[in-house]
Amino acid sequence: MEMNQTERLNKKPKYWAMSVAAVLVTAFVLVQPTMQTYAQVADLGAPAFYACEFSTQEQASDPLSMNTVRVQDVAKTIIVEKEIFQCKTVQGNIDLLVHVDTIAEIFENMSNKQIIRKQAEVITCVLLDPSGPFDAQTNNDGSVLGCDVYTPGTDFVPVSDCRELTGIDDYLEHPQEMNTVNKGKTVKTIVAQKEVFRCDFGPSNPPQPLMDDCGDTDTCDDKKIEQYVITEIWENLNNLPGNPVTQKNVESLRCTTLIEQAFVESCVFETEPVQELD
Repeated sequence: MEMNQTERLNKKPKYWAMSVAAVLVTAFVLVQPTMQTYAQVADLGAPAFYACEFSTQEQASDPLSMNTVRVQDVAKTIIVEKEIFQCKTVQGNIDLLVHVDTIAEIFENMSNKQIIRKQAEVITCVLLDPSGPFDAQTNNDGSVLGCDVYTPGTDFVPVSDCRELTGIDDYLEHPQEMNTVNKGKTVKTIVAQKEVFRCDFGPSNPPQPLMDDCGDTDTCDDKKIEQYVITEIWENLNNLPGNPVTQKNVESLRCTTLIEQAFVESCVFETEPVQELD
């Protein structure tokens, strides 16, 4: 029996709706892996991560750099170090490389040889780890997912059971940097030396929200200490051929990193006493 016009109009939308629903379901299935992989980058900055590990074998042999520039009476020295952690995203346990750059700056007056300001900053960038496993849910191509910038605290963090990491597995082959800047006959040479210590702690239950997810409770609280000794030698070349040295200063910088979160908790500057011996 032939349908009338009204029946044909009522019939068509049912099949159209079913077709659209099928297309939407298929599209969702196809894009779901991508959504799961990159959903964590919806927020600004780096995605949340945890379960970080620090291996001396994964570090650059020369991660320490330093430079000094003078602008009129002010000399600025910048010390930068890069460290690489292997972590996982909080959402999806995707393998990550977390690059942590600790930047220290010292501003000084070249005329009176006084420090104007000392400061530290941390830049953390998160990348997909290309050495991680590849499956349908991941695309570990080394892409940068985001970066965070923050200022570490300035409180001293007590530690214990520390051991030196410098020299292990060819890590930190070049632990010293040096440069010189001048204003007329006034010359300042600055030398930065660095040592790294890992401090082990036993099981604990710290209050940080991500620490509850730490896979190995024996290492959840382990910290890494970056200890810098910064020596300055001031000279007046007008004193030549006699001894041109007019002043020596020593600064220390101590940065403490919570390894499990690749988080620099504290960077503390201190002016150290210097004694001239005969």
